Amino acid sequence: MRGTGSNHFSVKNAFVPAGRQVLLGTPTKNSSALYKFPTLGLLALGVSSVSLGIGYRALEGFKELATKKIPTGNTLTLRDNYHAKMALAKATADIESAEAYIKTTVEKCFDAAERGEKLSASERNRLRLAAANASLKSAEAVDALYEAGGGSSIYDENALQRCFRDVHVTTQHIMVAKPIFEMTGKALMSDL
Repeated sequence: MRGTGSNHFSVKNAFVPAGRQVLLGTPTKNSSALYKFPTLGLLALGVSSVSLGIGYRALEGFKELATKKIPTGNTLTLRDNYHAKMALAKATADIESAEAYIKTTVEKCFDAAERGEKLSASERNRLRLAAANASLKSAEAVDALYEAGGGSSIYDENALQRCFRDVHVTTQHIMVAKPIFEMTGKALMSDL
């Protein structure tokens, strides 16, 4: 992602100690709770964590902008604008509630894993749902802040521009993209 400086990389001729590799589709020899989590669920949580981080950065960037910017035709800063306050409040609630849903879901699954239980289909589904929700809510929050920032949001030096671009990169990842909602919704329907 351009704004965050993420890049592709490769490693050659590096020694990886036995037991520190993951071969998709094969059971792990590590019996700790974390290794009882499904690989795709962990991957989805990782992507959604990036989305949430971008969302939190957008909140900071918007606050910085709101204290400085006086919108055209106004005498007060953006922080005094009704729509800016609404956007900031909703974005904050969206990001923080999405993070709370992930934490609650992970804690329940981790508790089950620590008891030595294999995660149920329902628990695995909730992990994916929580991750997809966090990415979607982060993108919606960033979109609202970007819009509330007005024309200032479009410039390369503005954090909102970078957040806007990068959060939409995360929403395209197969682990958290919108089709996940159909998959998880289907599983929820089967529980009825």
